Amino acid sequence: MLHQGYFTDADLVAGYDREFKAGTSIGHSRAISLDSEIDVLEDDIEAHGLYASARTVFGSSAGRALLSKSILDEFKKDVKGKGSTKVTFGKIRSLGIGDETFVQPITITLLKLIRFSFVISVTREERLLSVVTVMGQPGGKVAVEDIAKLQRKIADRIVVALAPVNTALPTITGTATVGQVLTGTDGTWTNSPAGFSHAWFKCDVAGTNCVAIPGATTSTYTVAATDVGATLRFSVGATGSIVPAVSAQTVVVTAAAAPPA
Repeated sequence: MLHQGYFTDADLVAGYDREFKAGTSIGHSRAISLDSEIDVLEDDIEAHGLYASARTVFGSSAGRALLSKSILDEFKKDVKGKGSTKVTFGKIRSLGIGDETFVQPITITLLKLIRFSFVISVTREERLLSVVTVMGQPGGKVAVEDIAKLQRKIADRIVVALAPVNTALPTITGTATVGQVLTGTDGTWTNSPAGFSHAWFKCDVAGTNCVAIPGATTSTYTVAATDVGATLRFSVGATGSIVPAVSAQTVVVTAAAAPPA
């Protein structure tokens, strides 16, 4: 690793960049340069907007012209002579990773003889963008398949990092008596889940051997006569989380008091 760390950008919530040493392996090739950047946006809508902008730049003549100029300006430091450097854009492809993704192969030719394979890839996973840029060694080829493998590993890590984690269990308020309405709270979760799913369970006195109550899938539940003698639990699943969070059980459900004679 040559360098890694956070960077600031007014358009991002946070950014993290990793620059690898020259000669780093990527598939069957070695790279002169390899850079991996993670951009964190406010939400998936903003992330999609940034992704779409990047995709538009690479897909337009004007955008490619600006990118070509930027690349040529870099190479002019080392290569003298008009027309000595040529930038050729390959076909943009999808990598089939994350929510949205593309890879742009570029060939840089020096002195009409030496060719470098330069690849830029952008993948969006929810509100994060993964940007990978690779410059292959002279005469070598950076395979799109190798970029896909690298982006897939990054996307998998992003999914794990974004998965909501429960930090405070759901709770139940109300009286566990037939006819009374119980209300469950979602508890506290990290990573601002996009949504929640709910379920109510009937359990034994110890709060075990729980069975889902058919149709009870909202945050409120009206205690039924069939619940007498049992306890109840409220379960919350957050979008993106594998394991739901479950409340403590209620006291044992009792029948409604008989009306006065």
